[in-house]
Amino acid sequence: MRLRTVSVAVVVLLLLVLAYTAWWVSAAWQLRHGVEDWAAQQRAAGTSVEYGNLNVAGWPLELAASADRIHLQMPDGLRLDLAALRVAADPWNPLALRIRAPQGLRAVLPGPDGPAWDAAGTPTGPTLTAGSGEGTLDLGSDGRVRAGTLALSTAALAVRSPTPGTLAADGITLGWRQPAPPAPGSTDPSLSVRLGLSGLVLPNPMPAPLASRIDRLGLEATLRGPLPPDLAAVSLRNWSQAGGVVDLTSLSLSWSGLTLQGDATLALDRDLQPLLAGSARLGGTDVLVDALAGAGLLRPNQAVGVKAALGLLAQPQPDGSRAVQVPVTIQARQLAIGPAKLGEIPEIRWP
Repeated sequence: MRLRTVSVAVVVLLLLVLAYTAWWVSAAWQLRHGVEDWAAQQRAAGTSVEYGNLNVAGWPLELAASADRIHLQMPDGLRLDLAALRVAADPWNPLALRIRAPQGLRAVLPGPDGPAWDAAGTPTGPTLTAGSGEGTLDLGSDGRVRAGTLALSTAALAVRSPTPGTLAADGITLGWRQPAPPAPGSTDPSLSVRLGLSGLVLPNPMPAPLASRIDRLGLEATLRGPLPPDLAAVSLRNWSQAGGVVDLTSLSLSWSGLTLQGDATLALDRDLQPLLAGSARLGGTDVLVDALAGAGLLRPNQAVGVKAALGLLAQPQPDGSRAVQVPVTIQARQLAIGPAKLGEIPEIRWP
């Protein structure tokens, strides 16, 4: 009797394995054809799509599609090139995707005056490169992206106009979550974003003792009001006039001994330039004062007085350090921390 029971159990198990295998093969076939159909749809819409060695694998615990020599170029000039890409999901949760680009990527963004490439094939728009990348996407049943993450290593952003320069970072992390779209005229949250930069190298020298390398920069923000359809000036103006703002719920900085923790509200003025009002806890304020003096914004005797005043205002923090609570503002493109004006921020020219 026991032998018969074991035999029945083995037969049932084999049938379940065969059924699962048949389902997996069917799902893999649908995945392959889904990729091919998507590429055909994009080509019909004017996007150049090229890839090689499309492969579907991962049995038994994954459904994974991989390809190499991937090239995408949108009609607006956006171009993306990857040496290899792998997208995987658990068979029982196919809407949660895991994405890896282990050999890096290059993305050329459209420039302010048109396509990202000139007639000779030279990039004219900002170019983002990374040594490797990985991320996740959470899709809704309607195919809409509800949330995602992205992590890039050894990343660099090269800008060619109006002032050429390159920003490089050891690592970039990005996360976002997009709830159901708010009703027109509402100021409910429409997008939450989390950004982190480590080892950010600025393109220009900084006044001592500030180094050109920022150890860590992070922010968390929530955009309120229906998302603008694009970054065109008219769309942003409509969003701003309807009450659209960005809540910077967390801002952190660690830079050459200077630390900052704060929050703020960001809006756009009538010229679509940033308006910011917030507060920050500044630690290592002597570093900031010395940098302002080094840049010629404070005379030596003023620097001594500012250091003394900030020392009196500093309050002990939970980690044992001392920090000063100060307002942070951007008005008329002037950045100020407390009474110190740090300079003019570049004008943003929207398309």
